[in-house]
Amino acid sequence: MEHTDREAQDLWSRSDLVHLPGTVKRLSESFISIALPAPYAPVTVRWEGAQPMVGDAVVVAGEECIGDVAGKGLRVFVVQCRADSEPRLVLTARPISSPKPPETAQPWLNVLVRNGLLDNEERVPSDLFGADPVGVLCSVHESTAARDKGFVHFDWKWWNDTDDVVADLAVITGHAQSFALLGARREQLEFEVRRADGTTMRETVHVEGGDLDELAVRMNYWLGQLGAERRIWIWDAGGDELAFLGRSPSEVDAMADAGLPTEGLELAGNEKEADWTDI
Repeated sequence: MEHTDREAQDLWSRSDLVHLPGTVKRLSESFISIALPAPYAPVTVRWEGAQPMVGDAVVVAGEECIGDVAGKGLRVFVVQCRADSEPRLVLTARPISSPKPPETAQPWLNVLVRNGLLDNEERVPSDLFGADPVGVLCSVHESTAARDKGFVHFDWKWWNDTDDVVADLAVITGHAQSFALLGARREQLEFEVRRADGTTMRETVHVEGGDLDELAVRMNYWLGQLGAERRIWIWDAGGDELAFLGRSPSEVDAMADAGLPTEGLELAGNEKEADWTDI
């Protein structure tokens, strides 16, 4: 059984989590939206692998959180769906903290400090001692407050958290001057790339369902063309939270070697697509 399968089963078995029936209402390449019974608001979760179909019945397991005007909130960790008539558990998020948080700070907090992602370890309250690195950063920093440090995070309704998501992602890589948002609609973004020779190129990307992965991939491609060192990394923060880190591959490797857990941290796109041959 895969590690994530064990995690999904362990979470599914936790008696302290809320289990609710739901119905799949919307799909995108990396998200699904699920309607839950009243008074709970619909949820949107990250999704990998074989997708269910719109209208499929599922069961979710999660913990209550702050909701929105649509109803009571639920942070979903596991979705039970069916594949070939057999129940299947899909891990969609990890809890920010364990059921019994440790009493001392994680030793890797100092790695975040040394790499400029935290001002100091004292900013991390004791109730986050059980959180993973991205959970700590999302809890300590407001959405764009740490973009000069190289980190941003948004709710999947990211347009409520930022006026210019292109600028936010450009800043975390140190190339704010090279990108400009030209137009934004709920399902599509258009941005401009400014080359060193003064020429410009336009890109249009789809952001259906709040998915910003394609934007990160295309910006990484142009960062390669610009000869930038840093890239945009997608950091799985669980549930409907979108988190992005701006660091070079060597910086990420160094943080991992220093003891920082980097599970769920992936480069947006791949080396061939990003075209690093010019660096």
